[in-house]
Amino acid sequence: MTIQAISDALLIRATNDFVAIECRLTGSDQPACFAIPFDALAAREGRQDDTVRFEQATDMVTLRWFDADIPQSAQFSTSEPISMPELPSAFMAIDRQFLDAMADERTYGDEITNQGDQDDLGSPATGPRAAIGKIRRLRRRGPRHPTGVAVNRRPEIPTRGDGRKPMIAPAVGANTVVQSPPQRDYISFSAISTYQQCPLKYFFKYIEGLEDKFATTSLALGGAIHSAAEFHFNELLAGSPPPDHDTLRGVFWEEWQSRCNAASIRFGKGEDLDSVEKTADRVIAAFRDSEFARPTGTILGIEEELRLPLIPGLPDILGRIDLIVDTDDALKIIDLKTARSRWSTDQAERAGEQLMLYAALAKDLVPGKPMQLEFAVITKTANPTVECFPVSLREFRIERTKRVMESVWSAVQSRHFYPAPSPMTCPSCSFRNECDAWIG
Repeated sequence: MTIQAISDALLIRATNDFVAIECRLTGSDQPACFAIPFDALAAREGRQDDTVRFEQATDMVTLRWFDADIPQSAQFSTSEPISMPELPSAFMAIDRQFLDAMADERTYGDEITNQGDQDDLGSPATGPRAAIGKIRRLRRRGPRHPTGVAVNRRPEIPTRGDGRKPMIAPAVGANTVVQSPPQRDYISFSAISTYQQCPLKYFFKYIEGLEDKFATTSLALGGAIHSAAEFHFNELLAGSPPPDHDTLRGVFWEEWQSRCNAASIRFGKGEDLDSVEKTADRVIAAFRDSEFARPTGTILGIEEELRLPLIPGLPDILGRIDLIVDTDDALKIIDLKTARSRWSTDQAERAGEQLMLYAALAKDLVPGKPMQLEFAVITKTANPTVECFPVSLREFRIERTKRVMESVWSAVQSRHFYPAPSPMTCPSCSFRNECDAWIG
């Protein structure tokens, strides 16, 4: 990151392989130019707009500021200032779907196969497999290091335990192209749940398009466990033997590192990378030994996206189903949950609205076949358990879930956004700074 003071402005510049950004703050200062690491932003961040003074020496820059009237400082080595590319002579709008397609191509290359039309041997698919009917991406046979060596140990990556948020520049210069957050043409159960939890959080996340600045250990751990389970079931779907412990361990740490790259991980009291490693090993072992890891029947879908116009007047409803299994008796719709403690049967029933929505989306996958709904719950404890809880499928609950979604969507369209303070959710919310500054 380069900071350059010119006669009438302060320029803050950053680049990577794909984008160059310049923030221009008007004002006057003595000419200066230096480059410092992004960690310098994290050294002085918080909720107050206090002045930070930069003092440049030969090869060092010192930041000085006050925190509760106590002088603070941090020192960083300088590097060569970056140069900005020339501005394009013309701009052209690009459909977001094109960018998504480019991202898919970059990630998966030619590892794409249409399993809706063909089976693994290249012959036309028939029966339940044809019901999915969408482009699938084949998962890799194991997480790989760029050198080609298989990885099954945790990465030594820097994570921050304080959960503090990066500074946000108070102004944007004329040369900066600011894009509005993409407008979704669908709505998900997750979005509805976010509004029910806190309407203002929904506003920041889905209207303003703000990214999470940090994630809790529990959330990152649960996501990495989901990825390991997804990899396991994809191997079974491909006709391969169940992956061993080290392979799933590698998938776990690959996903953990990906989440660390996207946002800081906030560790709780008594948590660190060693405790995460031990928990991950215990959970993976419990998962591999469970009946859930060896489903009876034919796997039809893993992390399957289904989208339909279920409710008149609302956008399409999008659901991502963790596991779909076709058994002799029924089509099983399974949602995987990770939890701090074991669930009860009543708790699973009360949480069933999400599965009701999935049932409505999946009802035509295998016409005429009964459907079974199920939560698979993995506990992240000293002695992990993997338990499956059936959830009663009732038309009344499906309609109730639809009516709730209608009510929430009506509130969103009317822009009914307000904070819902809670000692349970506010401490782990990424948008606390924005919430504190919001005045309606």
